[in-house]
Amino acid sequence: MYTWRELVALYRLTDPSPPSNIQPRYNICPTTTIDAVIERDGKRVLEQMRWGLVPSWWNKPLKEMRLATFNARAEAVAEKPFFRAAFKHTRCLIPASGYYEWHTVGKEKQPYYFTRRDGQIMTIAGLWSEWKNPETGKPQNTCTMIITQPNKFVVGIHDRMPVILEEKQFDAWLDDDAVPVSLLKMLKPAAERILASHSVSKRVNSSRADGDDAAQPPDRAATPVSGDYVAFEPTERLDPSTVQPTFRGEVSNHRRQQSVHMFRSGLRKSDDPETIAQWARQGVQRVGRCHVAHVTQIEV
Repeated sequence: MYTWRELVALYRLTDPSPPSNIQPRYNICPTTTIDAVIERDGKRVLEQMRWGLVPSWWNKPLKEMRLATFNARAEAVAEKPFFRAAFKHTRCLIPASGYYEWHTVGKEKQPYYFTRRDGQIMTIAGLWSEWKNPETGKPQNTCTMIITQPNKFVVGIHDRMPVILEEKQFDAWLDDDAVPVSLLKMLKPAAERILASHSVSKRVNSSRADGDDAAQPPDRAATPVSGDYVAFEPTERLDPSTVQPTFRGEVSNHRRQQSVHMFRSGLRKSDDPETIAQWARQGVQRVGRCHVAHVTQIEV
């Protein structure tokens, strides 16, 4: 969870006073209200918007809009009628502590929580629109998040990911005079070492689950996700019957990519390169061959 002071510093908000109703939320669903940073009259402000963009030209009741507009695909955002005007004129920054994604195994859906490795606020590229509700006559701000192809870190869990912007890109993204071609170049997957992830309780599959434990790992024995690991490849001297259940992973190791059979007791994860190197040295002494690698696919 981030603080109001952190929001003001990161986005250079012009109003230093926090909203009276700012509260932590742990399971935000489409069509509910989220925060978005926009530029209005030369000032950068944080406003609450409906998550699910309604274009300004839509003149029917909201219940008649059948299209899901909480996400906009980067490949089509400049051409799709529902998004193209907002892409040209009203872009926004959507702050988040992280986001959930679901990985389907058989009939089960396991949720995972993605955050920034550096612990900073995640900033998602967004679009917004001011729409007048024909039933009430009142204006309402709505928004959408732009999604793109996954990077290698995310692809083992899902086939899409949000466009994550870095601080140096904020000004260009919010610039009214930005050229569409330059904006499209920003809609790329995040760099491989930006994100971290872990599995969470299946409680988040329900929109009613909004407790502060929603983003916590369910237990230490959860299936690992893609990331930087020490993957030990056992030698013939190691008896499989003496170790815990195994799983197979696609490992990108330096210039080659290969599939290795990894034992749960010999798979460890860390964001610290020095710790990874230490585990590798221990693995060579204890097991035999090992890889300090980026695991991109995992199959239990």
